[in-house]
Amino acid sequence: MRRVGLVFVSVVAVCASLGPGAEARASARAIQVRASGGGVQSRKPAATPARSTDAKADAAQAAKKAGGTGEARLSEAEEKLVRDSKAAILAAGLSESYFDAHFKTFKVVDAPGDRRVVWRFTVNSHEAFVNDSVGYYTDERGRAVDTHSIAGALPAAHDITRTIPRRRAERIMRACIGRFDGGAVVYRAAGAPERAALIFTATSVPRRMRREGRAGRDREGRESAARVKKEKNPPQTDVIEEGDEEGGNAPVYIGAVDLETGRCTKGLGIADHPAPKPRPRERH
Repeated sequence: MRRVGLVFVSVVAVCASLGPGAEARASARAIQVRASGGGVQSRKPAATPARSTDAKADAAQAAKKAGGTGEARLSEAEEKLVRDSKAAILAAGLSESYFDAHFKTFKVVDAPGDRRVVWRFTVNSHEAFVNDSVGYYTDERGRAVDTHSIAGALPAAHDITRTIPRRRAERIMRACIGRFDGGAVVYRAAGAPERAALIFTATSVPRRMRREGRAGRDREGRESAARVKKEKNPPQTDVIEEGDEEGGNAPVYIGAVDLETGRCTKGLGIADHPAPKPRPRERH
């Protein structure tokens, strides 16, 4: 007890000569000082409880497995799939700096019978998803060697930097194939000779569908009148309903706009199943 008293008094006595402010600060400090066995110990601040990150980790893992953009840690096998897939894309002609800036891992699947890496490719305002399915073959030593579908899907790939805006691509598409719905951006081989290109593709709305949309209510009225007439005068032969003569062959056009050059390529498709060929008549 005498030692504690001496330490306290000596601290106050030294600081008293420095003024009342110093004396007050020294008194406050002296209260927090404890002398025991000739040593001085300071009071440790209370430890703050660490926040649990289990919920965040679980959410990130679930997002990753569901194909989201969560930053969950990949397994060793999944990391190998990503590395090999990147190497296959770089071998097609892209620079590594361009790849790192524009390609992000979107989904990694390493399941029996389903191994693939899906990349999100973004450039300017456009976004496309690149799917790399992974197979394998057995070499002469009996080892399994992975094969990547993306290796042959991007011939003559190059760093795409300049593209036309989406609205301009839609105007070009409308002038190319007419009215269309939707549209999507894909990264695939195009042109002759083939080269990897960023393509805006869409399908036209068939003219028959447009006519039906405009004249839907008129058709209902005509069908109602036809039913009344049929009840009064039963036909002696089969009735050919309106539209049967077309056979369902509504022309549909498929357009592809190169987002680098603005050039549109137009192809012809079929909206419905083709009409069956008429059977030859049998002679008796």
